[in-house]
Parts: sequence; structure tokens; C-alpha cells
Amino acid sequence: MSKLKKTIVAIFLLLFMYLCFSVIVSNQAYVSIPFYFLNLNEYPLVGEWLPAITFYLAGSVFIVLFILMLFTIFYPKKLSQFKFRETDGVLRISKKAVEGFVAESLIAEKLMKNPNVKATMSQRKIKIKVKGDYQIVSDLFGKTDQWSKTLETQLHELIGPDVKISIKIKFEKPRPENNNRVT
Repeated sequence: MSKLKKTIVAIFLLLFMYLCFSVIVSNQAYVSIPFYFLNLNEYPLVGEWLPAITFYLAGSVFIVLFILMLFTIFYPKKLSQFKFRETDGVLRISKKAVEGFVAESLIAEKLMKNPNVKATMSQRKIKIKVKGDYQIVSDLFGKTDQWSKTLETQLHELIGPDVKISIKIKFEKPRPENNNRVT
């Protein structure tokens, strides 16, 4: 975790701890405990500001938690296979089948040796990430773009022309196979 992320998380945790502390102070009269905290108004220098800060902080936390709840409810479900029903029967396309299809296509086109393919499937989307050692070819990026378009059309033909699915292919960390070569 980077220092920036640690700092942001620490600030949010401090604000949440302050909110919890103010709730404890406000409700301490309802529980018998051996010690007693001052009321929020009685703290020196900041006593008159604490109730207003607590109110706005609690409202902000409520809104953030509500947005997180909505995001959790409506976040698209990840699938391990697509299932298409027709009058003739059912077509199931699994994530492993898509990954294998892409890997075999890469090897057949001689673009990569040992490709590592990861597919993410959701309701109507397929995202494919490809890593691996590129074979030394001229116009590498032109060939990968052409291969991506060809693969997209092949996957659309496999699934069916009437099914609307978005397919995105991304090459990660392109590097040649022999990067220790002296020129």
C-alpha cells in the first residue's frame, strides 16, 4: 500500500473514530461505567464546535455508506459462463473456453510464446487481458490491432450475430522475448 493510500485511510479512520467517540460521549448516561467523559459542549477550546462537526460528519458518513450500498447492489455480477437459450437447445460458453480460444489464436498467429490470458465476463461484456513474451516481428502493434479485430469478429460469430456482447481486448506490458540482446 502506498503512502498516499495509507494517509487517506488513516484520515478516514480518525474521522470515523471521532464519530464513534462522540456517540459514546452522547450515550454514556444510558450505560453504567466506572468513569465519566465530559459532555461534548464542555471540552475546552473546541466544545462549542464539536456538536456541529459531529452532525456534519455523521451526515457525510451516512451519504457515503448509502452510495456504497447502492454500488454494491447494482455492481454487475461476474460470470463463469454465458448461457444462451434457443429453440434448438442451450449454448454455454465458459470463461476457460474463451481463454483457451484466445491463447490458441495467439499461438497460431505466432504473436506470443506462452501467452497468459485472463478473461472477465459480466452480463453482456467480455474483457480479455493478455500478457506474455512477444515474438520478434516487425510492425508488432499493427499486427496486434489486426489480430484483436479478427478475434472480436470470431468471438461474435461463435456466440451468434444476434447477441449483443461488448468484447474488449487489452495487451499488458508489451515486451520483446529477447530483451538482453545487444544491438
